[in-house]
Amino acid sequence: MANKRKIYNNLAKLVTMIMVAMLGLMLCACGKEDDTTRIEISKEGAVKSVISENFTEPNYDINELSELATSDIADYNSEYLSTKISLDSLKYNEKTGMIKMIMSYNSAYDYAAFNHETLFYGTVTEAIEKGYQLSGDMVGTGDDKLPDDWKEEYKDKHIVICEEKIKVKTPYKIEYTTQGVNVKGKKEAVLSEESGDMVQLLLSK
Repeated sequence: MANKRKIYNNLAKLVTMIMVAMLGLMLCACGKEDDTTRIEISKEGAVKSVISENFTEPNYDINELSELATSDIADYNSEYLSTKISLDSLKYNEKTGMIKMIMSYNSAYDYAAFNHETLFYGTVTEAIEKGYQLSGDMVGTGDDKLPDDWKEEYKDKHIVICEEKIKVKTPYKIEYTTQGVNVKGKKEAVLSEESGDMVQLLLSK
């Protein structure tokens, strides 16, 4: 009888340990989810847009909003031979009154054209070739100072140019930014009114 009780107690402890471990994993997974409005840029230049906002518009329901977004996307794609933009998901949380819409764009150009915003992702050389006026008035995220010949030194490295006040996730480490940009971690920047009209994020690659 004592042996059975000992076995039972050991099993109970093991089950408890497994449940605690699983709960820990679930909490970690939940903690990593980012529900903020943002854009995420891939190494190849594709852009994922996540819009997470209060849905208080009385003239539309979630289905009508989905139809409007789908229609606008279809109109844009009709100008091209291949699909440039897609609506990945659109969800409404009745408890919080929040909507979360995820869209994918083939390029920063498509994002900029569709949303009537400035967004560029490419090398420093490509930015100059497209007529962007790059400013050397940037501050380092570390202790490094921007070299005087930075346009030459960084000519093959990527730069993000954005005017929209939004969180930006980059594919490479952010080394220099326009003043006023709040850099969180190595690859995330929060743009605000303090960042100025046009923001530059100079990347490590």
